[in-house]
Amino acid sequence: MKKFFSIIFILIFLFSPVNISSSAEKKTNTFEVPAKSFVTVEQGIAIVLHELGFDKNLQSNPQPIYDSAGQKPSKNFLGYVAFAKKYLPKSIPPFNSKMTRVFAAKFILSLLNCNTFDSQNPLDNKIVLSILVESKVISSTQKNELEKPITGGELQKLVGRVKIKMIGVDMAKPAWEAYSKGKLKDAEFIFKRCINAGLHLGTTPSYLANSYYGLGLVYAHHSNKRYYEAYSMLIQAIKIDNNGKIAQAAKKYLAEKLPPYQLDLNYQPTKNLTYEEVMALVGHHLYLDVKEVPSNFAAKDKNNNNPSSWAAPYVRLAFYRKSVPFVPSSFKDIAPRYWIAAYLCNVKGLMHYDYDKYYDFKDIKSLDTNYKMFISVVVDKGIMEPTSKETFSPYDGINRIQLRKILLAMNSIKAISTPKPPSQQILTVKTSKIIATYYKGVEAEQIQIMTKRSKFLDMINFDAVMLGVASTKEHTQAVSTYFYNPDLEAALQKANELGISTFLSLSNLNKGKFDAQLVHNYIKDEKGRKTLVNDLVKLVNLYNLTGVHIDFEHLNPQDKANLTEFIKLLSEKLKRSNKKLTMVIGAYMSDLEANASVYDFEKLAKYVDYFNLILYDDFPKSKYPITGIDGPISNIVRIERVLKYMTLRIPSSKILMGIGVYGIDFNITNKTAENVKLSDIPNIVKNAIQGSVKYFYDSKSQSPYIEFKNPDNTVHKVWYENKKSLEERMKMVHKYNLAGICFYWLGSSSNELYQVFDKYLK
Repeated sequence: MKKFFSIIFILIFLFSPVNISSSAEKKTNTFEVPAKSFVTVEQGIAIVLHELGFDKNLQSNPQPIYDSAGQKPSKNFLGYVAFAKKYLPKSIPPFNSKMTRVFAAKFILSLLNCNTFDSQNPLDNKIVLSILVESKVISSTQKNELEKPITGGELQKLVGRVKIKMIGVDMAKPAWEAYSKGKLKDAEFIFKRCINAGLHLGTTPSYLANSYYGLGLVYAHHSNKRYYEAYSMLIQAIKIDNNGKIAQAAKKYLAEKLPPYQLDLNYQPTKNLTYEEVMALVGHHLYLDVKEVPSNFAAKDKNNNNPSSWAAPYVRLAFYRKSVPFVPSSFKDIAPRYWIAAYLCNVKGLMHYDYDKYYDFKDIKSLDTNYKMFISVVVDKGIMEPTSKETFSPYDGINRIQLRKILLAMNSIKAISTPKPPSQQILTVKTSKIIATYYKGVEAEQIQIMTKRSKFLDMINFDAVMLGVASTKEHTQAVSTYFYNPDLEAALQKANELGISTFLSLSNLNKGKFDAQLVHNYIKDEKGRKTLVNDLVKLVNLYNLTGVHIDFEHLNPQDKANLTEFIKLLSEKLKRSNKKLTMVIGAYMSDLEANASVYDFEKLAKYVDYFNLILYDDFPKSKYPITGIDGPISNIVRIERVLKYMTLRIPSSKILMGIGVYGIDFNITNKTAENVKLSDIPNIVKNAIQGSVKYFYDSKSQSPYIEFKNPDNTVHKVWYENKKSLEERMKMVHKYNLAGICFYWLGSSSNELYQVFDKYLK
């Protein structure tokens, strides 16, 4: 494109006919060269300078100038050569040698363009060829004749063709042609050459105004949206043309078509950006569609002020899309880097957990977890750079120079539209990990499984008691009665013999559902908390258990302080007897979710030895009749996102990944569902109609499922965990350096389950 552009550019200089011989100035023999006679280098230099009116600039006593042969020019030409020295090549051909056609053209171009001619620029070299062709010195087919000597007549034609005082606005014609064809780089190059030549030699106001106007339009349509430069060029055209036709056109374009120059990344490039500037510049330069915002939609800051008119469409879009992390007090305040990081991620569809490497910069300690993770995303993805290797400087702002780099990086990143499974390149070196399970005590084979698999079981949570509820089905009694399930005594004794840690699991299940009010009644005041703690500690000491496991689920968030005080009290009392405390916690991926929950993670981590992080039961059987939606036991994408967040709130050494080692049989026809043991799935499949069984593996969630039809014509889908899916979950345990796993439940197991444990655990 540059080469083509060069040709067009030369056409600019040469199109209009010029009659040099009409000059009224009296010529001396120095400049009178017969049309067919060859011109020497020193003659040619003098003729060009004389014809272009540079005689008045000659020095009276110039310094000696030497050619490549070490000779000085003749006395008559010394002043001309001295003046032209800065426009000549470093190695000047012998002054008395014949001037070549290409040397003459390059010398003239150098003069015209304020010494900006570049012999290494393909476009400038194209201009050399074009200028000789348009001056009819050579034809377009005589490229091999560029190095031939130039005659007096040819030099006169060449100089006459480029005399811009007489050419005027026609010189910019090729630039306008390039602009009309969308060749903006070529048009910019030529318009700049026109302006340089015009300013250097002097020309009509309309010529310069036309070139400034054209360059302004080029900037306005530039891919980088250089509106401030466009504004500057158009204003210059208006000043020079003095209310002429070009000035009127420039004024109209400024008023009707040119976007506000505040949207230009070159405008005030080093000034820190305000909230509204960030939203507007990002939206504009990423080509976000402001038309999707309803006309009556409003966006205001906390002071109830509207954004500036030029920024308003993009600010409304940011609010409409909910890309704004929080509403600033004033749109005019400088936007801090941590806010910008979150905003850029939201615009691009990146979530706070979409980083590969977490950056714990020293200056981000006071930020909440979400912002810390957003910062890791933008640094990890190359969207924003830290100020140094050790700090992000989250409260500093950014300027347009930095934003330009950011936008360039953002354009190279595709928005995340669907979850992607994590990288599977994780080391599988065996490490010492804690493994725990739930012992329900209502299945005879559980004690056999515990005995057979004892080398894998460090801890067992015995579902021995429930909170204030006596259950005949589960053979449990209320804590307040101090009764222990007698059916569990044999299992408890066996666990002690096998060296397995034993925990009394306290649940708030009530008639098959977790009862938040029941927990509230026990922990709402200091008296109730102390009574419950004393009951639990007495049971632990009575049966010589390792500790207590609190399995309170679906609690009311308003009990956050009460729960923390209860756990603190229980932990302190257990530690006096050298006992341990574990508890179940929900899985969250953001501060918004976690802070609205019942858990004060940082405080709880001071008192709890291990947390069972529930990362299963994503599609519980109880919800299927209502939703009609089946799904995997757990989702590997969700698991990793939760772990990225939770390991920043709780030490990873205290987290046990909750794994559901069971299956759910979804009856698609009847919209019912039942939990099934892993060991029962082969029989369930065996009883299906022969030929109807199909096995699948969902790569996104890393989960297996089976579809089949039963003899009663009901269609079923069974989601479960197998060796492959369990391995992917164990890789997450290693990747995030967790303490281990806690699986539910001991009665549901398979050989595959323990093969995975044997591979990953010592």
